Amino acid sequence: GAGPRKGHIKAVSPDMQRKLLCLYHEPISTPSKSAQTLVNELKLSASALLVDELIRAWILNCFDHTEKPQGYAAYFGASFMSHSCHPNAIWSFAE
Repeated sequence: GAGPRKGHIKAVSPDMQRKLLCLYHEPISTPSKSAQTLVNELKLSASALLVDELIRAWILNCFDHTEKPQGYAAYFGASFMSHSCHPNAIWSFAE
């Protein structure tokens, strides 16, 4: 296929970008070649570095949302707990 056309993929708002970047991801100073290709091929207005960081945050913080069609979602509370340095869960076994 020709790939997505402008207007067919909803843009991620600056506020949502800021929230995603609050979630755990390794900081980077140079964008990957893949992120540069995405920006060039899709003619994105965002920098390749921003796109790369958003993708990294998404990959490390998304959860299964639906099976058919397969979908994922980022839940901020769960993502923060999942990467907290403080204990946030207790395992117990009832006999």
